[in-house]
Amino acid sequence: IGILFFLYEYQIVFVFAEAIVAYFISHAISRKYIGWVMMVFVFLCCGGCHIYRMYTDYGGWHMDVSTVIMLLTTQLSAFGWDLHDSVLKEENLTTWQKNNRIIKKPGILEFFSFIFYFGQ
Repeated sequence: IGILFFLYEYQIVFVFAEAIVAYFISHAISRKYIGWVMMVFVFLCCGGCHIYRMYTDYGGWHMDVSTVIMLLTTQLSAFGWDLHDSVLKEENLTTWQKNNRIIKKPGILEFFSFIFYFGQ
């Protein structure tokens, strides 16, 4: 997290805000719909970040937080679909879905550990 702050300064607030909102969405929305809701939310955030980047630095080569937002988009959408897989019948799941589904919702520390580990 310190490296992220060193690289992106104040823009890192957007990353944490998206992650925190996604955590609360995962607890507020039914698992039946969480995959779609999470995917729409993270793609809107990523799209908003790209539109902001085009508005402020069109054609520029400055480094901003959009790369981290794109990684966060993949992590959070996978998290949403893994939560969704826990309500499906086990015989309808693939082996990969059975191994990666999330049956018990994680705490905030486990969630942030998963989301900010980009080595997966």
